Amino acid sequence: FNVREGVKRKHMVPPPRYFAEPQADGLSKGNVCRIEDYDEMMDNYLELRGWDIETAVPKNAKLEELGLAMVKEEFETGVPYPDWAGPPLAQAMPRERSD
Repeated sequence: FNVREGVKRKHMVPPPRYFAEPQADGLSKGNVCRIEDYDEMMDNYLELRGWDIETAVPKNAKLEELGLAMVKEEFETGVPYPDWAGPPLAQAMPRERSD
């Protein structure tokens, strides 16, 4: 789904406060995550999942392992998966109920 919608590695970043405000509770209480640490964790996560660490798109071997080899060509050509700047404001806004 994420690949189809154009989500890439550059979109997988928590809000700025994640890197500025100390954690409020739990094992990490009082700690602040550095962007460098987050990037390293994401590299490790993506590598373990079998995804490309630059784009966060599953690698061909992972697609084949999951029985999704048929989408390999679509990923390689980028069609119909365009580059994406983020969600349109209208889609991000909560909708009012009409009942």
